[in-house]
Amino acid sequence: MSTEGFDEFRARYESLVVTACEWRAIQANPYTTADDVFARLARHRSAPSLRLLYSSLQDAVLHAYTSQAGSQSFLDKMRGVQQELSNRPHDTPREAALRLAISSLKGTDRDLLQLALWDGLTPSEIAEVRRWEPDTVSTRIVQALGRFATLAAKRSIQLDAVELPATFRALKPGTHTRGE
Repeated sequence: MSTEGFDEFRARYESLVVTACEWRAIQANPYTTADDVFARLARHRSAPSLRLLYSSLQDAVLHAYTSQAGSQSFLDKMRGVQQELSNRPHDTPREAALRLAISSLKGTDRDLLQLALWDGLTPSEIAEVRRWEPDTVSTRIVQALGRFATLAAKRSIQLDAVELPATFRALKPGTHTRGE
């Protein structure tokens, strides 16, 4: 692909990548991690795609974590683990319970909802990333949201179908959102 084509791809998806990097690698700078994502993507021989973008994203986030881990003392690492395991200082008991419900979801459901509601991917973009039939994505999102509601109800939090997406979206760590 030409440099111009790659630059267009980057311009189109840069805010998505910054948003995705921010909540996936919380302690890393999301802009630096995003630069790493696009550098990794540029090394692929094939034209950039969302599927390759998410593969590069996964590699860059792993690299950010290993770099962070290598730059901390053992004591600092233990302090970080303790802080990550405790509730966020600003979480209400309801938010803490909802975060537990998210962490209790099966990985495929959690990943799907994070792609849709935290990264802001459209159903057709999710279909490309996951290699699913586009017609099934919306159904899978509704089903995953239903399972999230069930897990929230086990924690005495009742959510109606209308508020489910906004509730899940509001629990996204970080401040960046995908801009189109």
